[in-house]
Amino acid sequence: GSSQQTAKLSESNDLLPTDHYQGTPPSASDKERLLRARVIGQAFESYFLLEDGEEMLLIDQHAAHERIRYEKLKKQFILQESFGQGLLSPLAVNLSELEMDSFHGLEQYLSRLGFEAEVFGNRSILIRAIPYVLDSSFSGQDFLEILEKLSSEALSVSEIIPEETLYMMACKSAIKANRNMSVMEIRGLVEQLANAENPYTCVHGRPVIISMTKKELEKRFKRIV
Repeated sequence: GSSQQTAKLSESNDLLPTDHYQGTPPSASDKERLLRARVIGQAFESYFLLEDGEEMLLIDQHAAHERIRYEKLKKQFILQESFGQGLLSPLAVNLSELEMDSFHGLEQYLSRLGFEAEVFGNRSILIRAIPYVLDSSFSGQDFLEILEKLSSEALSVSEIIPEETLYMMACKSAIKANRNMSVMEIRGLVEQLANAENPYTCVHGRPVIISMTKKELEKRFKRIV
């Protein structure tokens, strides 16, 4: 309802219900809060800790980067902007007969996503370019997973925004948990998150940010009742 639509970061230490803010932009106050919050550091090389006034924010670094990447990829796909980056040496991938059929049927989508590939022999393709967000660790198995996801999304309609495929690409390319990051890197990512359309949850509704007030901490430490 409307009361749910006006929820703020500070109202719950579980931040927001998982169905909240689907497509709803962050309020100006939430954006300002993220931008002004002081970076304390990183916990378990996986979560950012920030402080703003009487509130502590915890941000899942993988989910945050995933959200930033997903929104950028989706926007570029809609605007039909270039995704591709050439590989220094082509990647040969073996496909099953079914996968080869999918490849032929989805060449237009694959091209729009940044893949440049050609048939090479009976059941193989040569990939010459991949989406810019995917790095040198990209493998043939990654391509097959993306092809399968895209195939399942494109079955029912002729013109789609392949959101699940874009999300898979964002997930594969996002900063992983258990990676040490400097305060400068954290600040840069938080600024990008503040400018996201939906900084609150990942695509599947899991929280990106959790907040806890000083008062809640004091209760936990039994400093106050």
